[in-house]
Amino acid sequence: MGKNLIDLTLQVIMMGSLVGVLLLLVAPFINFGNKAPVSTPTQHVLEISDSLANTRQMLIGRIGKLLAQDNQDMKIEVVATGSGVNVLLRESHLAREIESLIARGVTFAACELALTSLSKSIRHGIDLVNGVKRVPDGHRYAESLKDDGYIDEMV
Repeated sequence: MGKNLIDLTLQVIMMGSLVGVLLLLVAPFINFGNKAPVSTPTQHVLEISDSLANTRQMLIGRIGKLLAQDNQDMKIEVVATGSGVNVLLRESHLAREIESLIARGVTFAACELALTSLSKSIRHGIDLVNGVKRVPDGHRYAESLKDDGYIDEMV
């Protein structure tokens, strides 16, 4: 009698486990009245502080990978500080590519402190790529974006 009760108990436990596993397998395919999946907006900030060729390539590559995710709600912002502002100059090797990325929704911001320093050293005005915005302090601006939930992308 005791052995039969133990066997019966084990069978009930095994059946319950089997039902649980089946529910886990089937649940993703059950429509619980939800509408279309909602894409989560993601916000990314990339900081560039020098204009070395390797850094420029990494920047463009990282932006390309983010854009390849094809998330309509994604925001990408590039903040240039220090000599990184050289990348955003109209005469930069990347000027056309920067304009193309701006047309695709990528935002570029140049640090006004760095631009002022550059302007003094080259002794003439600075022309930025069309669409690049100026921010008073690039480091503080990037930190404020991170505080607002932007993901810090390493360049």
